[in-house]
Amino acid sequence: MNRPNPLKKIKMDLADSLCITFNYSNTLEELYHADNVVHIHGQVKKDASGEEFVLGHGTNEEGIISNIEDEFNVPWDANMNPKEYAILSSASEEDRMVRTETAQKILLLKKDVDGIIEQNIILFESLREVEQVFIYGLSFGEVDLKYLDKIISSVRSEAIFTINYFSDEDIAKIEKYASSRNIEYKTVRLNELCICPIFRES
Repeated sequence: MNRPNPLKKIKMDLADSLCITFNYSNTLEELYHADNVVHIHGQVKKDASGEEFVLGHGTNEEGIISNIEDEFNVPWDANMNPKEYAILSSASEEDRMVRTETAQKILLLKKDVDGIIEQNIILFESLREVEQVFIYGLSFGEVDLKYLDKIISSVRSEAIFTINYFSDEDIAKIEKYASSRNIEYKTVRLNELCICPIFRES
């Protein structure tokens, strides 16, 4: 993975904050010097001995199969094992080996969101006195919603959510989600938070 780009740094005051990130990288630690970060899907470690990653989260077996089909361009057969599938989906021996390994890893590392939330239940219970929640770089796609719902149910009912967005399409997603969950929120456009003028003006 690429190292964090300091030019794309945004204004974030993380003092006395708990950061919950879906990202595997160490951007918060390296670029923002955050010291209270939870990598809920695992973390890339500098010594390459990182924790297990969670791939294919937020979806069911159908979603994982769809992702594999998109990658390999061959329909999945439930009776196939990863090796058989890779052989059908690739012409060369080298490709078959790579795709076998990929399919096996995807199937091995697939975890459901409910299970991850349960594993981190103490973390979520610790949020009961939180009054402010800041959300950066979230797509508000289906994979995110269960986590957000759990955070909303864990923090104080009067908590205020400050949500960063990039485009008008993001605003529509945020408004739809926030109104359906009846939360108090405000939005901030991403380029308004950029420290570097090049990105702030784009």
